[in-house]
Amino acid sequence: MKAVILLLFLVACAQQQVVTVQDDAQVDISGFAFSPAVVKIAQGSTVTWTNKDALTHTVTGRSFDSGHLDKGASWSKKFDEKGTFEYGCSIHPTMKGTIIVE
Repeated sequence: MKAVILLLFLVACAQQQVVTVQDDAQVDISGFAFSPAVVKIAQGSTVTWTNKDALTHTVTGRSFDSGHLDKGASWSKKFDEKGTFEYGCSIHPTMKGTIIVE
């Protein structure tokens, strides 16, 4: 079991990438990871998360929460303020992501 958890963690770390986006962005939830893990968007843009995993996940930050997202479900948030917004899955705390709004 520990080996499986370690493997999932290593896969999640390997998938981290930064994407520069001037408009709306898409983040997939797959393999117990947000992909891309870091998204850079323009102020006023919307990010949409889609759960492609078989298990339920959330997108939870300090000021937002998607609630439970079952397989195939999507949730969107518009970012009107500049800043860096960290989030994660409240069910699986090793899952982390960051939205950078410029």
